[in-house]
Amino acid sequence: MVARPPADGSHGLTMRYLLVGKGDDNPSTRYRLEPLAARLEQLGHSVTFSSSELGAYGKAGLLSAAARSDVVIVQRKLFGGPFVAALRACCRNLIFDFDDAVFVQSDGSESRTRRSRFGSVVRRSRMVWAGNAYLAAAAESLGGEAHVLPTSVRGDHYSLFERKHETFTLVWIGSRSTSRYLEACRPALEAIGRACDVRLKVIGDFDIAFDAIPVDVVGWSAATEAEELLRCHVGIAPMQNNAWTRGKCALKVLQYMASGLPVISSRAGANAEVLEENHTGLFAESPEQWVAAVQRLQAEPETCRQFGENARRVVRERYEMASVVQHSIDHLAAAGLL
Repeated sequence: MVARPPADGSHGLTMRYLLVGKGDDNPSTRYRLEPLAARLEQLGHSVTFSSSELGAYGKAGLLSAAARSDVVIVQRKLFGGPFVAALRACCRNLIFDFDDAVFVQSDGSESRTRRSRFGSVVRRSRMVWAGNAYLAAAAESLGGEAHVLPTSVRGDHYSLFERKHETFTLVWIGSRSTSRYLEACRPALEAIGRACDVRLKVIGDFDIAFDAIPVDVVGWSAATEAEELLRCHVGIAPMQNNAWTRGKCALKVLQYMASGLPVISSRAGANAEVLEENHTGLFAESPEQWVAAVQRLQAEPETCRQFGENARRVVRERYEMASVVQHSIDHLAAAGLL
């Protein structure tokens, strides 16, 4: 390694980091790995990205790259036990980062294979970075040294934009893979449409329609997501409560809050940790509770505005990307990996 003048949080050595994730189009990469990579490069370290979706030839290349690295950070991917052992043999400083309950099936049911692979990577990792307390506890139960590093957002990406839609507009942002939670909320949304004069904006990569509530489907893009959110009045985050969803890390809730929107959410996963009832939003489970929450925020514009201001403040204080990335740097420094 080549000596460099010490930087803030660094021991003055150039370290070689290998970051293994799904790719630029994956939210976990965009919100967790890429900000960390940018900060490491600012501190003078070398960062290389590798895809985690690999065949046999690609895995051989990954092992070769790991052998040339000082630290390997694997995000979410549950490689088989023998491959994890080989990876650990190539680089003893292995870190596992995850922001989903990857140890169960996506419907919340148990999976012996996933559980076994999760245990393998957790036990062989120097440390584990978990997106919420539930995930950290799962890693600790298998002997991992776990630290909670919440998913975070850049508050300045969501600069205030006051030109709201004329009609009171609820917004949901997500992808086809998470659209099932919106679909599961269909009875509540239909009830809202019958009881309230509102529209629903869906920002995503799929089409959806309801009978009683008008829907505007907007394609997601990094360039327009902030403005599309800011023009709405309330962010919604319906979610089922099971072993999979408890591992969700509240990204959409944080995006709404950073946009100054009050949030109506199910009390599940990190949503229940991030959202403060009657301060940044409201919880709802039954269709009747969803209707009551929307009616209240629509009828009380000052409450709606105050919840939104509170939400932006909470994001700045607890979930600002620069602060969370600094916590990552602090953990690396404490372990002698900077």
